[in-house]
Amino acid sequence: MPVYFRGPEALITHREFIRNRPPTQAFAIRELHDAHIVITEATGATPRLTYPATAAAAAIAAAGWPILGSAPVTVTGLVALAALSGPAVGCLRGRRHSYEVHAIYRGQRVCLFRTSNPRLFGQIRRALVRAIEAAQEYAVS
Repeated sequence: MPVYFRGPEALITHREFIRNRPPTQAFAIRELHDAHIVITEATGATPRLTYPATAAAAAIAAAGWPILGSAPVTVTGLVALAALSGPAVGCLRGRRHSYEVHAIYRGQRVCLFRTSNPRLFGQIRRALVRAIEAAQEYAVS
């Protein structure tokens, strides 16, 4: 029996997709139809650096006024700081995605697998594709 994926989360063979996470379930590969992926952004994702970046800009503005000597130079410096800190805030967001594999199983739409780990999701997805292809081959043979 070919095994396409074996791990603590799931076992995928040419006959079954067994999800080991609660609730533990087994799905017959031949009865899976319309398998597709769903990627959603996790709720509550907010930028982590919004307040520290604002505090840093205020501190630099307060310290920069006497050092730089004039309001236009200080304002220009703040605009440059804001322009440079914007991409940093965007890159360091606390966003996590939920990766899911859905399918129709015995007439019901089911979530076969869900994770926030993109690497694990890719392994599960590829294993499921290979298992479905193998099940179709075995059915023809």
